[in-house]
Amino acid sequence: MWEIKKELTAPITKRDLKREERRSFLLLGMLAVAVTLRIGSTSSDKWNILGIDYNVIPILNILITAWVIYTALMLVYISDDLSRRWTWLRRISRLVALGVALEPPLILLWVMVTTPAILFIPSWLFGLLIILPFIMPIIYLYVIVIRQRVSAYLSQP
Repeated sequence: MWEIKKELTAPITKRDLKREERRSFLLLGMLAVAVTLRIGSTSSDKWNILGIDYNVIPILNILITAWVIYTALMLVYISDDLSRRWTWLRRISRLVALGVALEPPLILLWVMVTTPAILFIPSWLFGLLIILPFIMPIIYLYVIVIRQRVSAYLSQP
């Protein structure tokens, strides 16, 4: 527990801010593309992935919503107004923002790619394939905790 508190209250360096700035430019560019596609799309537009047609508008709406939430949370992280006292809030907003920005596109991609697999794999395995992306945030948390524990163990004299 101490390691997590130590990590959350560690000062945010210029290197951290620069890295998040680059990531934000990429995701904001993708957001601009998604909004442009959404404005120009009609209800009859579809994407064909592995022989299955998907409506474009709901997919773009999910991506746009996720990336707007990411942008709001990154504003909290990058904000200099929240100084040393609120460093933990800034770090948590960064972690949540990354999850919000990356998880919905991965879930959409995973579902669109695995849906045609229903014709080729047993039904019990298909259910596991569909549920896997929803379990990924839990796996992310386990990886973070394990990484914290290993780094604490290795840093002991």
